[in-house]
Amino acid sequence: MGKMKFSMLFHLGKPERQVINSLFIKLVLVPIVLFIGMFSTGHIEYGALWQPAVLSIVLIIVGISMEKLVLSKETLGASVFMDFIVSLLIILALSNWFPNAMVTFIGAFTLAVVLATSEYFLHRFLLALRNKSDSVSTDL
Repeated sequence: MGKMKFSMLFHLGKPERQVINSLFIKLVLVPIVLFIGMFSTGHIEYGALWQPAVLSIVLIIVGISMEKLVLSKETLGASVFMDFIVSLLIILALSNWFPNAMVTFIGAFTLAVVLATSEYFLHRFLLALRNKSDSVSTDL
């Protein structure tokens, strides 16, 4: 095997491009949703700024893993529903495990609804990209 050249990083396959697109969008969206929730309601309280940051990282890793395993045109609804349930459980469990943090069920439910709604649009975007790249590759 030869050495990997730097230019090879720009020639990613379809699955890798989807993961990178999803990662960039989630890196912006998830922390924003958590921080807005933290400062806008009494149902979501964190004792330190690192806590929603850690929660964001966990949600992003789990979300991307689930996308790779489940997301397809046929499973869009099930994938979004699973994102909602998993987000709700992670937010409740991890947030209340942190010191000086408290998230009520209503707060976790609200965050999970907002995240699942954004996941629906993200999944549609990723599926559209997948379909577009499939049609381009079959036309050649």
